[in-house]
Amino acid sequence: MQKKHLIAVLFVLLIMTSCKGGSGTQTPISELDIRKGFDGLSVELLKNAPPDKIFEDTPFPLIMRLQNKGARDVGNDNAFGGILSVGVERDYITMSEDSFRYLEDKVAMATDRQSVSFKIKGKSILSPRGEQELVEANLKTKRIGAQSESRKSNVLVTACYDYGTKLGTDICVDTDIYGLRPGQKACKAQDLNFANGQGAPVAITKIETRMLPDVDNNIVKPQFMIYIENKGNGEVIKPGSFPLVCSGQPLGFKEFNLLSVKGFLSEDELDCTPTRGTEVDEAADIAFNYIKLKDKKSVIRCTAKEGIDRNKDAYIAPLRVELDYGYTFTVSKEMTIEKALRY
Repeated sequence: MQKKHLIAVLFVLLIMTSCKGGSGTQTPISELDIRKGFDGLSVELLKNAPPDKIFEDTPFPLIMRLQNKGARDVGNDNAFGGILSVGVERDYITMSEDSFRYLEDKVAMATDRQSVSFKIKGKSILSPRGEQELVEANLKTKRIGAQSESRKSNVLVTACYDYGTKLGTDICVDTDIYGLRPGQKACKAQDLNFANGQGAPVAITKIETRMLPDVDNNIVKPQFMIYIENKGNGEVIKPGSFPLVCSGQPLGFKEFNLLSVKGFLSEDELDCTPTRGTEVDEAADIAFNYIKLKDKKSVIRCTAKEGIDRNKDAYIAPLRVELDYGYTFTVSKEMTIEKALRY
């Protein structure tokens, strides 16, 4: 019995030791850890699928590994997710009907012959790497003609999806704009910099805090200059436009570089408008708080709708900023199609 007891104790100690990091205790993953980085969806073409070289008139697989490395889900139970669109040079490669399938017993919902929809969850405390999926498409090379020994051809995969960025932080609301009030303050208003991102390709990089005086009403209105930047490897598109972008139809500039913004100070919604040079011309777009990126950047001005009594002492308040946008990018693989030997 003593031997069995000793074995049980050693087993428990082994489990406890495996749960500790090099410093003694493993730090638990928090929501703050999840919302870091500049990644969203990634698409990787698996090695040899498609192959580097292949004979003409030969079927081959295209296997795509999807991973949501960001902090937001692509699609949910009630919303359409994203779209993968495969592009081939039709003179050399063809796609069959019902080409797509998931490799993990999921039904592939093809939107047309060359596109398939998907939903994929982002990072969470229970899944800190984000969800992964493997999607396969069946393709086939065509004959390359009697005059050629080989041809180079490209396979392109374009991903289009809706995504978003969410930032929560604390700011100081200091009604003593000119620093004339005696005594020690609870906090001091200052600019905030965010170098690590928020777990999304579009990042909030800086927030400048201002207090706008209204002398007639003896109040101040907090205002925040919010700097944003597309730090991902793709293009921002208008929210909800991703099916159109991945349809292969010609698109105008109005579908690109548009995002919507909302800000909240202590759960009270702020009035957010673009700064000069980032305005959106269309009245309908302005109604949805759409902001236009220029050279992948923009600055948004968010102001409190209600003023705060100028006699109130400085205090710390929660600030929340939410960005909604679509996103698209393309990965490709060059193949060499060789003439089959006939002797």
